[in-house]
Amino acid sequence: MEEKIGSLVLDYVKRKTGAASEPLSLRATDPWDMRISFHLPGSGPFAIRNVREGDLETFLAFGVGLSAASRESFRPYPWDDPDRLFPALRTAIGQAVAGVDACYLMFHEARPIGEFFLWKAGGNPDSRARGLEVPELGIGFADSYHGRGLGGLCTRLLTIVAEHLMADGIELTTAMDNEPGFHTYLNADYEYVGDIANPLEADVTAVLGDQASATRWRLERQMIHVINQGRRAALLGYLAEKRRLSSVLAAKSGSILAG
Repeated sequence: MEEKIGSLVLDYVKRKTGAASEPLSLRATDPWDMRISFHLPGSGPFAIRNVREGDLETFLAFGVGLSAASRESFRPYPWDDPDRLFPALRTAIGQAVAGVDACYLMFHEARPIGEFFLWKAGGNPDSRARGLEVPELGIGFADSYHGRGLGGLCTRLLTIVAEHLMADGIELTTAMDNEPGFHTYLNADYEYVGDIANPLEADVTAVLGDQASATRWRLERQMIHVINQGRRAALLGYLAEKRRLSSVLAAKSGSILAG
């Protein structure tokens, strides 16, 4: 995993700048013990590390860099409701530290600019019920860092992590109007399989398993990156069943946004 991630980051630097990176600092032998530092010539130092205890203020600082539109698009947390945001972030941090989720932060010159994660990377009970391991991918960046190819870099990095963990595939959903993100995922070998009613500010597998509730749902594109081609049919069947169950729950809630 470490060698693949190192090659990925160096290739990104070369493609974006046409120049070799300054020495890359990398520790990535374990998905829950990762530290990466690299320079983009002319742009200064970037760093990636796991989410850790004490990152509440870091998450809040990251949220400041998200516009209203970006907060609505990247919606794992109730950004605009402080009473709910703090508990949600504490839960996310706890899940990452406990090895349930593989969650990472990216920094530029020590400022948090992005979060990317594989929910249930440590084991997804919902997909395991069908004999599959399918973590769920999410990526968000501060608005001033859109269009730099960082989303594609993080998508591929998370794919390497999932392969290391012997996942069968990776699922993601993206807002219907997020065309740049949609094409980023297509370019990273993710397939569009259908539209799903996705709960906002909650993990869909937790909602389907009655471990969480949702009051707001949004129609989104559902995508899959198949890792284990021998389980392809099973993966597509699993995702189709999620679409069906989500539609039922969303219809009961009476609150489905149009993407």
